Amino acid sequence: SYSMQQASRRGTLFSEAKDIATSILDEMASHDNMLIIWAGNKARPLLPAPTYDKALLRRTLQKLEPGIESSNVPEAMQQALWALEASNLPQHRVYLLTDQQGHGWRAQQDHLWSRLKQHRNVLKIQPQVYVTALEPVKNLVNVAPVAIASRYPVVDVYRKATFEVEIENFSSSERTVRVEFGVDGKALSSDRVKVPPGRTIRRFDHQFSEPGDHQL
Repeated sequence: SYSMQQASRRGTLFSEAKDIATSILDEMASHDNMLIIWAGNKARPLLPAPTYDKALLRRTLQKLEPGIESSNVPEAMQQALWALEASNLPQHRVYLLTDQQGHGWRAQQDHLWSRLKQHRNVLKIQPQVYVTALEPVKNLVNVAPVAIASRYPVVDVYRKATFEVEIENFSSSERTVRVEFGVDGKALSSDRVKVPPGRTIRRFDHQFSEPGDHQL
């Protein structure tokens, strides 16, 4: 998730997670296999099936970059259990690398955890689950812009356009953040805004002086 980009004692939380995953990979025995699961909002395996190919696993890890989507821990765990269900190896392990942001655990969505518990209980081999909690060097204000769109279907140079920016507060408490609106690298307005949990919409007006591509 976006919060994995915050600084840790060894770079960023995401780079630290990749280092830990690589260490687990290095310790794999010749008869072990592994599957890497992306724990984003739509959790998904990054390979078709668990593999013994360490080189392929290493390349897959190296290509990973943090995203802006929120995480979905119970769905990622479901993906892991489905993969393990098809495995004939005698020992099953799940390694969860997380920065412990509460939003990703979906604690209020009881049905997700009930489904996960039911799935785990029917497995022939119960997996061992290891949780590695990554800690930032300072507390993160977990608020980020997640979408921006014009209120008009066509933006031209003849009138002002209104842009709606969706800001999401992934935490469970109100946060005060600075919201800056800029065009083509130049800041045009800046305000301190109180953002409650969930999504908030801010609107900005701007009239372009020249047609073409612009960066907001």
